[in-house]
Amino acid sequence: MKYTNQHNLPPVVVDALTLDDYDKGDSDLSISEMNDSVQIRLLKNQHENDIVRDVTENSPIFQGNAIHAALEKAANLRDDCISEERLFVHHSSGLKYSGAIDLQIINPDGTITVIDFKQTSVWTLILNGGKIKKEWVEQVNPYGYMVETCKGVTVSNIQIVVFLRDWKSNKDDANYPDSPVIVLDVPKWSRSKCEAHIDSRIKAFQDAKFRHISMGEGLPECSNEERWVRGEKWAVMKKGRKSAIRGGLKDTEQEAIDLVETLDKGYYYIEHRPGRNIRCEGNYCQVSQWCDQYAEIIGGRS
Repeated sequence: MKYTNQHNLPPVVVDALTLDDYDKGDSDLSISEMNDSVQIRLLKNQHENDIVRDVTENSPIFQGNAIHAALEKAANLRDDCISEERLFVHHSSGLKYSGAIDLQIINPDGTITVIDFKQTSVWTLILNGGKIKKEWVEQVNPYGYMVETCKGVTVSNIQIVVFLRDWKSNKDDANYPDSPVIVLDVPKWSRSKCEAHIDSRIKAFQDAKFRHISMGEGLPECSNEERWVRGEKWAVMKKGRKSAIRGGLKDTEQEAIDLVETLDKGYYYIEHRPGRNIRCEGNYCQVSQWCDQYAEIIGGRS
């Protein structure tokens, strides 16, 4: 990866923003990589030396690292905490994967509470209805599985501590978080569910890599969730009218179909309104310029 300094930041700030001490050890895949888009992961591998970012784009990562460093320092002062432990598991496929657990709290009964730290915006939480993001659940449950598998202990519960970077205290909104730091309890999966999830993600990665590199096939496309699609709607329209009917803007195609079936046949139809591909448009994936799927999306809009 190459960096630019378009805003003429002092060298020491540039150094701090580009400092990368991340190390997944000798593992083939980390839990974070495993749960991300297969297409993005393989495109990053192919274009690692072609990616160009401005140093300021690393600001969220820098802030997140600062939070982790402070919490690690605090945890190391306590006897009941294990901080930033990386564990390794040999998968039956021959691949070795790893995961760094932000915090393990040793409970009085000897069980472990697994905690992951996240930093995000308030609106990420609000847009998700105040619930835990699906990808967070899919990331932290394998951490719990790894703790039990590698250490032979019982994980009693899993939590995510979320730091809301743009929280404001004067918001009068029932859906607005009442604190800049919140704790979310994560539903704990069974061992069989964790294993099935890990198996499926590793298989998807290995199959796509083999088909793309060895057979010249295209990469599997990113899902709506992986592209961070926002605002996608299905509008129930009446012939001769330019806007959707009252109550006719639906979040899913099936909801629109269900509504049309209750209306006079022959007068109504469904219009799909594509949402914005936030991750692609902002190049948050870092590889959108080499992505055939995004090129097709852009071409379809023109």
